[in-house]
Amino acid sequence: MALLYKEGTTATVGANVRVDHLLKNALVEAAEEQFLFPLASKESIPLHTGKTIKRERIEPLISDKNISAEGIDSTGKTVAGNLWGSSRDVGSITGLLPEIGEEGGRFNRVGFTKNTISATIKDYGFFFEYTEDSMQFDDIVDLYQKLCSEAVKGANKIQETLLNIDLISVADATVIFAGKGASDGTRKSLGKDNIITYDDLRKLDRKLTLARCPYQTKIITGSAKQDTRVVGQGRIAYVGPELETELENLVDQFNKPAFVPVEHYADAGHILNGEVGKVGKFRIIMDPYFLHFAGEGAAAGSDTTVKATGGKYDVFPFLVIGDDSFSTVGLASSKAGKFVINEVKPGSSQSVNFNDPFGKKGLFSIQFWYGFMAQRPERIGLIYSCAHA
Repeated sequence: MALLYKEGTTATVGANVRVDHLLKNALVEAAEEQFLFPLASKESIPLHTGKTIKRERIEPLISDKNISAEGIDSTGKTVAGNLWGSSRDVGSITGLLPEIGEEGGRFNRVGFTKNTISATIKDYGFFFEYTEDSMQFDDIVDLYQKLCSEAVKGANKIQETLLNIDLISVADATVIFAGKGASDGTRKSLGKDNIITYDDLRKLDRKLTLARCPYQTKIITGSAKQDTRVVGQGRIAYVGPELETELENLVDQFNKPAFVPVEHYADAGHILNGEVGKVGKFRIIMDPYFLHFAGEGAAAGSDTTVKATGGKYDVFPFLVIGDDSFSTVGLASSKAGKFVINEVKPGSSQSVNFNDPFGKKGLFSIQFWYGFMAQRPERIGLIYSCAHA
């Protein structure tokens, strides 16, 4: 990695500073702003193998997702190879149990369904320029260090935003519309009667349980982003500050406060970044940058009691991420680190060119590869809700 100044020399702005040391500090600051990435499984695309990564998934035998046509039932009739599928009805299951007769025969053959999931990575990045004079005369001490730090924080926030969009987009199998629900089955009909309730949380919990979403979740920890630990005591849910207030005001089925502040159940070593409390079976993470849908609800008219934009109600997601539900995909390379960073210092041979013959300008660029793979999207739950102003 390039250095701002050569080691062993004295710069006009003060003592030499190693760029890699500055970037390390910046990454620590950026990690504190990560909310979604600690739940991701990690995949890498090897060099020289294209931009797409694929994974095969074998569906459970006894599941509606197993749609193989290779099955033979106890009467010899060809059926889908999933026995009773996802049914929980005693009457239906009893007649589909794979009993074997005294003489055997070609009965009870099953089949399996194998699906392929894939992800494509894209390259993202940005750069900024600075001048030699700005480093020497600006009244901000350690200006370059601060610019580096803000650049890495910005790249980190871009990654979190990309992941936020992808997670909301794939949560289509386990979706609930708050309150009285959406009359047209979309966000466009949500309004003042569609504010999250405790019953909505119970419904989502039942859906996730039927989707085999575990209550424990592995998260990535450690400065190297390689250690993991298991978080229990409920599924992890993400909200913005608007829904945090709604959750704090919820009452349970006994008309008692449903929200339990985090300090009442967790010690400092078991609190997730941004965790504010627990409601029912959900541990609540408040991400101040969590995305929402501005003005995508129903017409608000003159109503000022519920948040709206451009005359239409805003819609806010309550997003639950189950264990091993998704992966983020990057590019495996020989360059260490989460980001690829390049720097050209003022006065260097690289900075002197036809556009800058005096070499007065420096340049700093940062780039990264990002991809998203939904491994078990049925474990990603979502409630769409409006919120009080």
